[in-house]
Order: sequence, then C-alpha cells, then structure tokens
Amino acid sequence: MYLKKYFDLILMDIQMPILDGYGATRLIRESEKNNEDTRARVPIIALTAHATGMDKEKCLASRSEEHTSELQSRQ
Repeated sequence: MYLKKYFDLILMDIQMPILDGYGATRLIRESEKNNEDTRARVPIIALTAHATGMDKEKCLASRSEEHTSELQSRQ
C-alpha cells in the first residue's frame, strides 16, 4: 500500500499480525534507500502499548522517527 499511495506521515502499529511494525518500517526505509521511491522520506511514528525504554530503542533502531505508547482517550 505504501508504494501505491502518498502519505505525509505514518502511524505504525508495532504489534501487527503477519508483518510487525518493525519489519514494515524497515521495508519502507529500504525502499527509500534503494531509490525505488522518488518521494521524500516519510516520517514514521511507532505506536505500541509498551512504554519501556527498551521498546523505544527497538522502535528507533528500526528507523522510526519517534515512538509513543498508544494514544489514550480522555475520560
């Protein structure tokens, strides 16, 4: 889907089935690196229910711009 449409920002769910967000982010970055895609680098923000420092480091290591725990609704 990423190669078929243009996005200004990607909110990447890290815990997706089949291909997790780490792998999806790496595939997007490889596409950008290999010039398969002429668009500018799209910012990716990793979303996860886990909020530990190790989770943040793993998200950033997959080349996401930022990490945040999943958004909560106001009560």
